[in-house]
Amino acid sequence: MLTELNIREFGLMEAVQLQFSSGMTVFTGETGAGKSILVGALSAIFGARTRADWVRHGAKQAELTAVVESTHPSLMQWLDAQGMAQEEVLILRRIITQDGRSRAWLNGSPVPMKALQYIGQICLDIHAQHEHQNLMKPATQRQWLDARIPAAVLQTVVQTYQQWQQARQALNTFQQQQQENHTQADWMRAECERLQQMQLHVGLHDVLQQQVETGQHTAHIQQAATQAATLLEEAESNVRDLLAQSSHAIAPYAAYHEGLRESEQLLEQMDALLGEITPHLHDAQEITLDAEALQEAEQQWNTL
Repeated sequence: MLTELNIREFGLMEAVQLQFSSGMTVFTGETGAGKSILVGALSAIFGARTRADWVRHGAKQAELTAVVESTHPSLMQWLDAQGMAQEEVLILRRIITQDGRSRAWLNGSPVPMKALQYIGQICLDIHAQHEHQNLMKPATQRQWLDARIPAAVLQTVVQTYQQWQQARQALNTFQQQQQENHTQADWMRAECERLQQMQLHVGLHDVLQQQVETGQHTAHIQQAATQAATLLEEAESNVRDLLAQSSHAIAPYAAYHEGLRESEQLLEQMDALLGEITPHLHDAQEITLDAEALQEAEQQWNTL
């Protein structure tokens, strides 16, 4: 319960001291009498955000002091948790400077603004039009409910709730993993189907590469084969004719010299090898371009 409020250099007030007794206290007055300033001072002493215009014009700082009875169970528990002595009376003090900064004390010891705000949540409920009352806040409702539940029962509820939270988290994790597994399995099935459609076998890459490169260079292959066949057999002065002329020149005298006999044999072997080249060159000359087959091979090669 708020029992005393002292205001100095706040807003338009130079110095105001108010004492409250048990029961109901009502402030009345015309518009501009200062009722809103009193409400503002209450908000300020309980941790509201400061404003530079709260300091009275011409003053260096505003000073607010409130005296509160600390018999509320929640307040006593909070004091114990903060390591503060559970005194019957709490003295809250706040100083606001001209630049809007402020400092706070509780029973003479500096405290953060959150301390004043917490005490205000317990001891004070300021509301006006379009503002929610603490009674409508779930946190306040839980506090009132928990305060009337035996400690053993409350502890059981807390433990059960924590276990339920853990179980729900584990279930969510499991469901997410299951979904990821299904997604991965669907992807694997799709990839396996693609691989099966490609009819993979050892050496397929080399076969496709050969088909693609052959199709892309058909014209050059034909040109090279024709040129080679001409030089080998069809030209006026071709390789096989030259070999035949060389062999004919050596033949009459080969019996008289070992070198000529070896040369004659090698020329015969060379002519036989050149004869084996001719069919391959003819095959290369007859190659044709199948545009559709080339496109299919390129697509399959790229996919692979």
